[in-house]
Amino acid sequence: MSIREANVNDIAGIARIHKGRFPRQFVGRLPRSLIAKFYASQLARSILLVHVGKSGVDGFVHGGLSSLMAAGRKEFFLTNMGRCFWSMAIRPPLCWSAVKSLTGWRFRNRQSREAPPDCWLRCLAVDRAVEGTGIGAVLVEAFEYAIRVTHAREYGLSVNKSNRRAIQFYEKMGFEVERETEKSFCYRKRLVREASK
Repeated sequence: MSIREANVNDIAGIARIHKGRFPRQFVGRLPRSLIAKFYASQLARSILLVHVGKSGVDGFVHGGLSSLMAAGRKEFFLTNMGRCFWSMAIRPPLCWSAVKSLTGWRFRNRQSREAPPDCWLRCLAVDRAVEGTGIGAVLVEAFEYAIRVTHAREYGLSVNKSNRRAIQFYEKMGFEVERETEKSFCYRKRLVREASK
C-alpha cells in the first residue's frame, strides 16, 4: 500500500472515483472533466492524499482548513462559472445544492455552544473494487497525521444520514456526533484529549 500527496497526474483518478461514489452529490453530478478541475483547484490549498494500488489511484481523502478550501472552491467557481451554470441549468434541483457546496455555506446549529472546527475532512472515497480492504481507515490515519503537523487538535466531517456504512465507519474510527441537520450528521474528532483535572 502506498499513500502520498496527490499531484496533477492523480486528478483524473480522483475524479473517476468521486463520480462513481457520489453520483447524487453536487460535485459528483458534474462532468468528470469539471470534477477534475475542482480537485485541481484544491491541490495547493488543502490536504489531498491518494492511495495507489496495482491499477493506479484507488482511493483518496480530501480536507484541510475551511478557509483555504473555500478559496479553492471560489477559484474553481469563478474560473468555470459558465460550465457550472450550464450543469445546474440542465438539472434545476441542483441549484440550491450548488450554492451551498460551492460557497461552503452550512446551516449553523444555534444550540451548539462549541464553535465548529476549523479543519474538515471533506471527502473520503475508495474505488468499489477495493472496498472493505482497509484503505479507508489508512487514508483517515494519514489525513490525521497531516493535520497534526498543522497543530490541529480536532476536525469535523459531515455524513448523509442515509449512508449507514459511512456512519458505522466513522463511529468506529472514533468520531462523535456533534450536531445534526435535516439530512446529515456532523461529526467531530478530537486528536488531542485534554488532561483530566
